[in-house]
Amino acid sequence: HGGALLQHLGHNQHKVTFALSTGELVNIQNWPTAFARPVDLACHRDFGALMVLEKYAVHVLQEANGTATKDAHLLQDNIDRCIFGETDFQGQGIRSFSLQCEAVEHCSLWLLAENGHQLLRCPLSPLGPAEMMELKGGPWRAVQIQSHQELWAWRKMGALDDERDQ
Repeated sequence: HGGALLQHLGHNQHKVTFALSTGELVNIQNWPTAFARPVDLACHRDFGALMVLEKYAVHVLQEANGTATKDAHLLQDNIDRCIFGETDFQGQGIRSFSLQCEAVEHCSLWLLAENGHQLLRCPLSPLGPAEMMELKGGPWRAVQIQSHQELWAWRKMGALDDERDQ
């Protein structure tokens, strides 16, 4: 075991239980490019789309049988505006992301910078200004935002942890 530690708002958690649903095959109609190198995936049941993270961008991918093409394009435009509006953040790369929705009308995309210390919040609905935060105690490898903006973070703890491909 690589010595990674899952932390919740700065408090060590020794045991965490997750309930996983059964998987299903999803066909995507608009894969970005043949050279895409996805590193993370997020989705929400009310969007009808998947979000795929690459090092410098997030792509909104619509299911092949989805009907929300206009909504997927608007969502992509909103994400691009947020990320590309923070050039220093985007330029270093994105390590991890999380989609957090209280309801489909109140969603935000949270992105962890490659340095593991900066977190960018991109409000998707309702639209609003991006919000940059500094995270203490890192560098963090991944973040997950749960309901009520509850933050979970995973930190690299030792040399046995694998580094993500550059």
